[in-house]
Parts: sequence; structure tokens; C-alpha cells
Amino acid sequence: MNTENQWIVLNHMKTTLPNLLPIFLLSVVLTVSVRSSFASPAFAQASVHDIPPNLTAKEYLLLSAKNVGLGDSEVARECARKAAKLDKEGAIGKRANQFLEANIPRYPVAQTARNQNNEAMGLIMRNKLEPAIALLEDTIADYPKFEWPYYNLACAYLNKKNPKLANDYARKALAINPKYANAWAAMANAYLLERNYLSSKECALKANQYDPENKAAIQILKIIQRVR
Repeated sequence: MNTENQWIVLNHMKTTLPNLLPIFLLSVVLTVSVRSSFASPAFAQASVHDIPPNLTAKEYLLLSAKNVGLGDSEVARECARKAAKLDKEGAIGKRANQFLEANIPRYPVAQTARNQNNEAMGLIMRNKLEPAIALLEDTIADYPKFEWPYYNLACAYLNKKNPKLANDYARKALAINPKYANAWAAMANAYLLERNYLSSKECALKANQYDPENKAAIQILKIIQRVR
């Protein structure tokens, strides 16, 4: 899956309200950059799902973001922790801790749960919403403290133009992790579809508070500024 997954703003049928659809499901955008010519050999050779030794804090943070985009929460968690530990007092360490809280599941996640969630994400991307919803419902039944499937259910219902259910599932994700930026952005999207601009803005600002680089929240705030 794309390591810079994001929601794309689409305009439909000349409406005055742009409709944000969660075409890409995890809004993970990390502006910390490592130019390949300056990356360490260990980072250049690192494959996703692995945690190589002797990377810099910046490189561990980038590897964490890549693994979130691929749905590997546990490798992402460990990489972000390493980044935070290596740069305890610096900007990278601060961003790593922020990234941990806003983008990585609050509790450790079993491999089976991650696999099911990733499979459901693929189904949603192919617009196979009903089997995706069924799989995600099974996942949350077996792993009720894993917030990503609740968020993906919100995405599925946004695609079905059902903001009420999208909002409900985003709230369930936030009940597990109140700092989960994507869930706040999903709620903002749901309120936007209902033309409740005030609530949409409040939720987008929450997402932005917990993750200032959350692209979905940034896009929603730009839309609200235009339509109000």
C-alpha cells in the first residue's frame, strides 16, 4: 500500500460542497525527509517489516511511518520508540512521541488482527464495501481494543454516504484512543457531508492538534474556509 496514504478531495455533480472520500485510508504524512544520498546504508537497504540496527532517529521515524502505511502497527511502534529514545530532547524525538500517540494503536495488536484489517482496507480501496464491512465487524468482535478497524468502518460508511454510521464508528475508535488523529478526521468528514461546518471544523482542529501533519484534517479545514 502507498506509504503516503491520504484522502483525496473530489468535486461531484457541481455541488457547492466538495465531498471528501477516503480513497486512501491512512492519512500518514511525514514531512521529515531523508534524501537518499544522505541516508545511511542501513536505511537504504532496510526493508519494511524489519527493524534494522544503527539507524538515526530520523530514519527510524520514517520507517515507522512506512510501516503504518502498510498496516504493520508493531514494527511501526518499535521504530517510533527507537526514534524517540535516540532523540529524547530534540524535535525528532518529540515528533516520534506525537506520532506514536496519534497514529499507532494504543495497545499491541495480534498479527491475525492486522492481517484482517489490511485485507479489509484492500477491499475498501477496490470499492468492495460489503465484504470489507463484514470482515471489519468480525475483527472488532475478536479484537475490540484495536482502533484501526473502527476507523476503516468509518471510511467504508463514508464511501456509502452514511455519515451517521461513519461518525459512530469514529467515536468508537476515539473511545479506545482519544488522540487518534485519523478518527478525528473521519468525524470531521462525516460532519462535512452533513454540512455541519462548525462540528467538522472542531474535529479537524482536534486531528490537527494531535497530528499537525494529518493531511485529511488540513484538506477539510481548507474546504470549510472556502464554503463558509
